[in-house]
Amino acid sequence: MDRIENLMRSAEEYVWVLTDQAMSVHNNVMIDQVAKGIKFRSLIHERMLNSTQIRVSGKAVERRLLSSIPALVVKTDKEAFFSLLALDGTLQHSGFFGGDKQFMVWVEDFYMYFGNGPHHSYPK
Repeated sequence: MDRIENLMRSAEEYVWVLTDQAMSVHNNVMIDQVAKGIKFRSLIHERMLNSTQIRVSGKAVERRLLSSIPALVVKTDKEAFFSLLALDGTLQHSGFFGGDKQFMVWVEDFYMYFGNGPHHSYPK
């Protein structure tokens, strides 16, 4: 997971995350990044709404809830990571990293499908 942490740290404009679980190391990185002005958008599983692990907040943070999460996605202005969940719904620690235009557009389209579609709700 160090590579995902480095990906988040290298962002200069934004970080987008689609996940069904929170990892404290990633929360810590994003708390630091948001303090520097990096915009953070997250699509998280609705069961995580009241989790004490969700600690990133502020004006530059946008969060939406989903009832189902099919993948782990992390996208920044420079690079992206994509990994489908295993058949049993668990997080796989292997996936694809890339920074080329075609991959970045594909990851953004995947993310936006869930972020802008009928799949989400807003925290109350």
